[in-house]
Amino acid sequence: MYDIIICGAGVAGCSFARHSASNGLKVLLLDKNPREKLGHDWWDAVKQEVFEETLTPPPVPPERLKYSTPIYTSPDGKTRMQVTTGKKYYVDRKLFAKRLLGMALEAGADFQDNTNVLRPKVSGDKVCGIFIQDRKSEERDISARLIVDATGIEATLRKQIPFETDFDKEIRKEDTFLLYREIREAIASRTERIVRFGHHNGVSWISFRQKGLVDILAGTFNLPNHANPKDIIKEYLQDYKGDVGDKIIRAGYEGIIPIRRCFDSFIANNFLIMGDSACQINPIDGSGVAASMYAGYYAALPVISAFKHDKPLNKKTLWNYNYTYKTKIGPEFVALDIIRLFLIGRDEQERDLNYLFKRRIIEARDLQKSNQQRSIFTSLKRLIRGLDRISLLKKLKKTIHLSKEAAALYRDFPPEYEPSEFFNWQKKLRVIYEEIPTEKEKLISI
Repeated sequence: MYDIIICGAGVAGCSFARHSASNGLKVLLLDKNPREKLGHDWWDAVKQEVFEETLTPPPVPPERLKYSTPIYTSPDGKTRMQVTTGKKYYVDRKLFAKRLLGMALEAGADFQDNTNVLRPKVSGDKVCGIFIQDRKSEERDISARLIVDATGIEATLRKQIPFETDFDKEIRKEDTFLLYREIREAIASRTERIVRFGHHNGVSWISFRQKGLVDILAGTFNLPNHANPKDIIKEYLQDYKGDVGDKIIRAGYEGIIPIRRCFDSFIANNFLIMGDSACQINPIDGSGVAASMYAGYYAALPVISAFKHDKPLNKKTLWNYNYTYKTKIGPEFVALDIIRLFLIGRDEQERDLNYLFKRRIIEARDLQKSNQQRSIFTSLKRLIRGLDRISLLKKLKKTIHLSKEAAALYRDFPPEYEPSEFFNWQKKLRVIYEEIPTEKEKLISI
């Protein structure tokens, strides 16, 4: 019998498999896709420190591509800002996925592709295995001491846990983000990389930084009457007519990702969730590579310890996964989530964002990936620039205060599993979210 079965060979699943297997645990890694289809067919920016802190060797060419600091614009494109984003790698996700899987296998994990995970196998309030449909289309069950759901937004196992858990079984439509991405041939010799926040109530960009290629992404929050991301791409193609070729080189497909704060807990008895299945993403743009790398590493530490000391794999012994992620990654992301909810919750969202960008009340560093906590709150010093819209600024000031409260609450996450302490922590978080000044009903997920 395996010690651990991991469902999903994405960034989180492979990272967790590598760390666990390298410490002598018997690990089985499953994925529904064939091996050659693993990884998104595009590239993403990841801070260099993430590789160092998760003990992951850094990428080298051709996996590592040229990185450049983006220019951020207001929804109307009239206000532009550029900031230093720290040292990052631009990573080819296909090659990165291949390397992550290779490292997991080298560490001793077994891998089985073309395998559909059907449902969890449960005994009382414990997960003891899974039912799968293998490449021969035969259904069978496999048992293990620990089961991990890293199946992405599908959350195949999380959704079917029959007993009560400390994490949500389902996420709302409003907590998802629709995206479409194309990488085309570039005709013009341009070099800019422009990120547009708030256009059509979402995030979009166009980048000419990779030689001979242009990367175009459009994403919208899944709210009523949302724009079609493909139509936003068409706008870019029209605006840059003559600079972008007709041929799609990579990507060219749609996606849906979670876009909210991470779940309050990632643990049940003999069961973990991680990656998109746990909503471990940047709530501004949905990027989840860094968060998934951290999750795979942080989760492995208490798991390895529990196996080493022959302890039960329950909330008490695995709680450090929750604690470490919440206190190290959580403060920044929960603050960004509250700011996001305020901004997209405005009835005249694009108009308000154009104003806030133009007056430099909100600056690019407040919305960028992996933004440092302190820079979010310097917006308070900018309020004087917008005294002609005092009502909006009062609500923004309240939002910033709430984001600071939430970040502090995450840093004060219970270090050990005590149900009453955890319940009180959740209660305080709900109070903060209920106070977010939004003009749209049912936007806040609490």
